[in-house]
Amino acid sequence: QAEDGIRDRSPSRGLGDVYKRQQLLNGSLQLTDIFQNTTVAGTIKGILNLSDLSAFYPMAPGTELSGAIKPDLEFNFNQKTIENNQYSDVKLQGSVLCDLIKYKTKDLPEIKIDQAVIKISPELIVINELNSSFGKSDLKANLSWQEPLKYFTPASSVKLKIVSNSNLVDLTEWITEPSPSQSKSNDASLNSNALEGLQVSFESNISKLVYPEYKINAVNGSGELIGDQLILHNFSAEINNNQIQGKGTFTNLAGYMFQDKVLNGKMQLSATVFDADQFLKSDTSVQSNLPVSTEAFQIPPEFNFDIAFNAKQFIYRPLIMNALQGQMQIVNSEILFQNINSNAMGGKMFLNGLYSTKEPSNPTFNFKYDMSKVQFSNAFNSISVSYTHLTLPTNREV
Repeated sequence: QAEDGIRDRSPSRGLGDVYKRQQLLNGSLQLTDIFQNTTVAGTIKGILNLSDLSAFYPMAPGTELSGAIKPDLEFNFNQKTIENNQYSDVKLQGSVLCDLIKYKTKDLPEIKIDQAVIKISPELIVINELNSSFGKSDLKANLSWQEPLKYFTPASSVKLKIVSNSNLVDLTEWITEPSPSQSKSNDASLNSNALEGLQVSFESNISKLVYPEYKINAVNGSGELIGDQLILHNFSAEINNNQIQGKGTFTNLAGYMFQDKVLNGKMQLSATVFDADQFLKSDTSVQSNLPVSTEAFQIPPEFNFDIAFNAKQFIYRPLIMNALQGQMQIVNSEILFQNINSNAMGGKMFLNGLYSTKEPSNPTFNFKYDMSKVQFSNAFNSISVSYTHLTLPTNREV
């Protein structure tokens, strides 16, 4: 018998073709003192052709996998040296080359990694110049994993740093409508433990982000994911032609991702010019010089956000407001506006109100204005009377 390769189960080939591709993947593994102070020693070297995996690992119909992984590793360490951070006593060295990897399933776009070199040491695993694509989306990144062996200890932890750049990220390719029978897991362990021990710092730049009903460009941000908490130190983006900057903190990420739980957040947002009309989309199915109808932005019911915001100029035609600032609370498919004040119509305007999409087909506004300090003689300097605007159902009190 040949001493390497993957068995070919095709009965039509001759004996000389019983094994494919005479490429070696050699390895050894030794475990000792498993119950007291586990010691792991071994080597891995060679080539693993991913297209051969289907010969012994069943894959779903329509799944395609190809490319090669080329490890060259040597290791020898025990549990206590890792727990005590005694990395000088740990032997872990080598590299892994990922070459032209392609993965595609029946329902999802193709994932490609052109090439990536993974360098490994006890203190650090580094991936430099990762060049990959996910369907139409592209990703170039540098990644590092600090103290990787801690992942295998009882106090398992993962500490990553990611710097990434993308020309295009198309989220529409990865969004699927769940069937009525599908729901998020109700496993309580996912909610409490799914992100425990995970710490990720990141910097990201995306030239264009495609998401339904939004036009998003020039996305930049940095922050940290610490367990169940996401901290955005700063971010900026152009959303529907509005340039927005801010920072924020989000909690209960695992509950939101894995269960039907609420995502909590506190944010500070600012904009030089915020044009609210850009968040209304026109129905152009009927030929007309004006929109036939408007549909408002829908507020996700799983959000509970407190937002402090300000804008040098806020436009909701025909009204133009300057130096706007205030508070918003997003909860249960509603936005509660509190202590909103701005310079408008030659004076000072104050307002509080509620915007609700509890009934998605019939979103409503309910605002109360205090215009006692408005100079009405200058009002027409702030209102464009030539603009015709079709508003949603509104209840406004002055």
